[in-house]
Amino acid sequence: MLEIHPKAAENLNQKAAQILAFVRDIEPSDVQFPSFDPEIHPAIQVDGSSAFSSIYRASGINDDTVRLYLNPELSIGILEDGCLEIRKIVENLFKIEAINRKVSIKTLDTVLCTWIREKFNDPGFFNYLDFLNNHLENLIDEYEIIIPIEFLHIEKSFTLGNVIFRPFSKGLIDGLESRTMAQAQDSQQRDLAKMFFDQKIRGFQGHAITAISLQAEPERAYEIAIEETNVALAMLRIFSPDTQEPLSYYPCAIWGSANISRGYLMALKQGNFNQMHITTLDRRPMPGYLDSQTIDDLYSTGLEILDSLLQTSKRNLFQDKLLDALILYSRSAVSKDIADKLVYILVSLESIFLKNSSEPIQQNLGERIAFLIGDSLESRKRIIKVVRDAYNLRSRFIHHGGSINDLETMREFMRYAWRAVVSLIRLSNSILTIDSLLDRLDDRKLS
Repeated sequence: MLEIHPKAAENLNQKAAQILAFVRDIEPSDVQFPSFDPEIHPAIQVDGSSAFSSIYRASGINDDTVRLYLNPELSIGILEDGCLEIRKIVENLFKIEAINRKVSIKTLDTVLCTWIREKFNDPGFFNYLDFLNNHLENLIDEYEIIIPIEFLHIEKSFTLGNVIFRPFSKGLIDGLESRTMAQAQDSQQRDLAKMFFDQKIRGFQGHAITAISLQAEPERAYEIAIEETNVALAMLRIFSPDTQEPLSYYPCAIWGSANISRGYLMALKQGNFNQMHITTLDRRPMPGYLDSQTIDDLYSTGLEILDSLLQTSKRNLFQDKLLDALILYSRSAVSKDIADKLVYILVSLESIFLKNSSEPIQQNLGERIAFLIGDSLESRKRIIKVVRDAYNLRSRFIHHGGSINDLETMREFMRYAWRAVVSLIRLSNSILTIDSLLDRLDDRKLS
């Protein structure tokens, strides 16, 4: 199932076996409990039927195991030092490309912890990688992951990298519901399926969804789908008007993660509960509507180039650097604060237009952008001045705490920045490195 070099496999098995030396009796003083009970209401009840229910893992940041208990009494297990070794094995295994495209770190960690328990109880148990392969054989499969996108409505499907954007139409939902109902075993399951579609799925109707097909275990399939959808959305938002307007922000995001501040207010009247009010705390976002012509226009502007770049596994140095800069630049569109927008735009441009940190930043950035997009002496002078003014705005904010209220300068700078970004996208197939781009622009200054 997992293709690992024999020597690497032998080393991993040895490292896993060495973890058993960290198993020891755990005293009550080794276990830290909260100093008070906040009385959080339990949302679900766990019946212990999980395949890993007899493993007790205390997790830290990023779900890393920080304590592992091998019995329900919490009296035998592995504490912090041993769990650091568990983390090393899992992270080294995840570095192998054949594995990280199919298995999540969380699953690797869970399976290793389960193997430790089994191996501790039975020294003749499978070695770690055999156990991992046997477990993954039942998990890795072909999946199509669908993710609803909030505030985005599209007339037709289009692709961005490995992700397909589709309109989540009534007909598509009806088809999914019919197939689900056909698989139901009895009337009770059919009723539950209908209730699920009515209360959950149909709430997404009319919005866009992303779909991606891949072979992985479910946890990793979800992670990859989210990662690639977020990258695709970053590329899409570059072409939104919100990248050129300081008072706008782009709300389209994976459903539930949109950058919208909501407040929940409870009103009491004469000491009795009266009502619950939910309100948006900042500017109400404008949904994105992309009809067929708009999608075609976006493709011709540069989205088609990005679609091709995201699908290419062998990108050159400039293309890799450009994609990183574009993701950073796109964050300006989802930022509500003008200062944040300015910082994201400048940092992304600096990552492309500067050779190193010893260069004069403002001068070189302004001149290189000017010679990239300026078509006359006057326009180039204006671009250089606006870039310098933008740096002055950033300096007043960072060093003196001043607010950025010069909207006209910001607006003009954001428009020049957008034109520069689109120009870089259009050049991405003819430039090999950052240095070759900068040499070309510097040569223009002398021509």
